[in-house]
Formats: sequence, structure tokens, C-alpha cells
Amino acid sequence: MFKDFVNQWIVNQWDNYHRKYTFAEAKEKLLTGAHLYFFEKDSTRPACTYMDSELTTIHCHPIIADSRGHFLSVYFNLNNIPEYTCRLANRNDEILLITDILEIEKI
Repeated sequence: MFKDFVNQWIVNQWDNYHRKYTFAEAKEKLLTGAHLYFFEKDSTRPACTYMDSELTTIHCHPIIADSRGHFLSVYFNLNNIPEYTCRLANRNDEILLITDILEIEKI
């Protein structure tokens, strides 16, 4: 899922810092206030994401990371859109990572 991509990106950045910080410190420095966007694959149309598994509470777009660099859980309506593009940007909206999400686990 997208967390795997984000965590891998953090590990790569962490290596760039020569592991000067702990993983948690690096994540906080890199992702505090970061923006997480989801789009329909091959489109600039924002995808609807949800805060709960019942798909009743819609997330804002973008989803904003808290002061520790953590994002709330994200749920997708896979019946409507089976594939997504995820864009991660820092708090200044500078793009850090863009990746397609082709396989999302169903709960």
C-alpha cells in the first residue's frame, strides 16, 4: 500500500542524511505537515478517499500529516476506481514522491 512506498522513500532519504537521525526523527523532519494527494490513475482528477472502512467519512484533499509526520488511515472505494496515483509533497507543496498504486488490499 502507499505507506510502503512512503516508508521506503523515507529510508532512502534517511540514508542521504547518513543516518544522522533516528528513523522517527527523519520521518518527523521530512513529513511534518506533508500533503498526501490521491488521483484517479492517469488523471489529474482527485480521487475520493475515506477515513473509515464503511466509506462514510470523506477525507479532505490533500490529507495533511500531523506534527509527527503521520497520516490518518486512508480507505478507498475499489468498486469505483481500482487504481490510483499517489503524490506526496512536503508542507510547502514541493513534490517528494509520485507513485501509482495498482494493488490495494481489500479489508
